[in-house]
Amino acid sequence: MTINTRTATTDDLDQITRLVETYDRIYGINSVDSGLRDVHLAAIRHGIDKLYNLRTIVATDDDGAVVGVCVQQFLGSVWILRITYISAAGNKFNASRVGGPMMDDMCKHAESLGYFVFYYVVRDSGTKRLDMTLSNAEHLRTQYTIEDIEFIAPMTASTDENVRKYITGVTTGKNLKPLVVRKCVRNE
Repeated sequence: MTINTRTATTDDLDQITRLVETYDRIYGINSVDSGLRDVHLAAIRHGIDKLYNLRTIVATDDDGAVVGVCVQQFLGSVWILRITYISAAGNKFNASRVGGPMMDDMCKHAESLGYFVFYYVVRDSGTKRLDMTLSNAEHLRTQYTIEDIEFIAPMTASTDENVRKYITGVTTGKNLKPLVVRKCVRNE
């Protein structure tokens, strides 16, 4: 099965909302009680409407069903991967198979706008998650240098104000799982 990526449209909102609603917890935090789900759905809508320097993309399967959604945000001279949701329905897809093509799409789009550095946060699971994603993200794997720049212990906040404000947001200091902040720089 092929994974296709594209900029999201308002026609995707119902499928995106259903996908987001399958997640009860993010970084171990209840996504409904914390308000995180509402914050993420608002950012996804803003990205579709191209507000606040946000862009929402989706990954779809061969049938056109949305199996992943990401929001990237452009800030000054860098961009951040702000939100990612990937379907786990029926174990038909895995995060790397869907996430890799979305990462490549976002990198290429950002480069077309003159952005060559970005940041994102993942649950700390060593390099296994990164290696799996890179195996499905040829552009990212071959064109970028990736560096772990901060490890965030459970129930603590990032030392970087931009990470706290734009990436971890309402989860700042509430993460029940360890997190890793990654910096990715386009090779010259």
